[in-house]
Amino acid sequence: MDKGSEKKYHHLLAIPTKNQLRKMLSYMLDENEFLSPYGIRSVSKYHKDHPLVVHLNGQEHRVDYVPGESNTYMFGGNSNWRGPVWFPCK
Repeated sequence: MDKGSEKKYHHLLAIPTKNQLRKMLSYMLDENEFLSPYGIRSVSKYHKDHPLVVHLNGQEHRVDYVPGESNTYMFGGNSNWRGPVWFPCK
């Protein structure tokens, strides 16, 4: 690549204060929020009873808590990327 076509990347790093970290962990380690018996959920269990609903251009868009398999075919049906838990991989 010549110098004029180099890609530029921007990075963002946030280091929380002790109070911010405690508040964040209180949600992450709460079984009614993100903590599950199998790991950390990617969507809070709070959304089971309180789905996030946005109306845009006459359409309704939702974020529901759906444990296990997906209820939409938007990304190929039951794709594993959206799962209810983050799975540690090496």
